[in-house]
Amino acid sequence: MFVCPLDNINPNRVFPGRADGTFSEVLAYHFFQEIFSHVDYLIDLHGGDMVEDLIPFTIFQETGQAEVDQRSEALAQFWLAISSPTTTCRRTDQRYDLCCSSRTRDSSDHC
Repeated sequence: MFVCPLDNINPNRVFPGRADGTFSEVLAYHFFQEIFSHVDYLIDLHGGDMVEDLIPFTIFQETGQAEVDQRSEALAQFWLAISSPTTTCRRTDQRYDLCCSSRTRDSSDHC
């Protein structure tokens, strides 16, 4: 459904890519080498489409580096604050935290 017509591969699933791969792998490789490896923040935006009813949420990865983790959480909180009026965060596992709108939580506080 979400594949490149030149190689029938979803480019989002082949990062960091390969310099000698298919069109999607080469595209991912160059994005990773030329852009992603040189940035301080990476925001992966999804807008949904006709088959996706997305409710505002953010996810950030904890690295174990206090300053990086604090900055990542602050960015996640900021992004959700401008897209949803009520923000909460909770630990989802050992590597990721999830920030979600209060209107996405059920009675057990799950997003």
